[in-house]
Amino acid sequence: MKETVSGKALWNDASKTGLVLGGLCILYNLVVSWLVPAEGAGSLVTGLFFALRTLLWIAKFAGCLFLMRFFLLRICLRYDGVTSRTVYGYGVRIALLSALVYSAYLLADAILLSPETVDALFDAVSSAMGSYMDANTQAAMDLMKQNYPQYIFFGNLIYCFLFGVVLSRLYARELPPHAQDNPTGNAQ
Repeated sequence: MKETVSGKALWNDASKTGLVLGGLCILYNLVVSWLVPAEGAGSLVTGLFFALRTLLWIAKFAGCLFLMRFFLLRICLRYDGVTSRTVYGYGVRIALLSALVYSAYLLADAILLSPETVDALFDAVSSAMGSYMDANTQAAMDLMKQNYPQYIFFGNLIYCFLFGVVLSRLYARELPPHAQDNPTGNAQ
């Protein structure tokens, strides 16, 4: 006999699931950060690296979609009394926690792990803009550079959370009560 669903159980499961989904995104970031062509590499090599990075992004995106559906289906099969509302609430919890994990990593990366990347980004923008930047624009750019890690954190947190909420809403409509009758989740 399955146990009855509770808020505490949902938060507990969502925390583990959030770590998995956030960890998947962190792993993708780490792998992509290592896939940089050598200085002076030809256009063919650069194109191949771009194609590989694109394929990895597609795999990450598809993996996140699949895993979100898998975890939502698993909660339906694990507990009694699961409704569409329960699945949606669980998905929102997962979205919040995975977004927090991934955004915290991006903040730590920008501040601690690779601040030289942020500096190189802003230096490239400054040199590209060159003579088009007056003193006010340069001051605004410097202010943005100081706050860039916070912008990354909150921007990514909002984006990932909203994406997870929408995904949860879409999946919550289809899972219960079908999931209890049909564990594969396919229509009969």
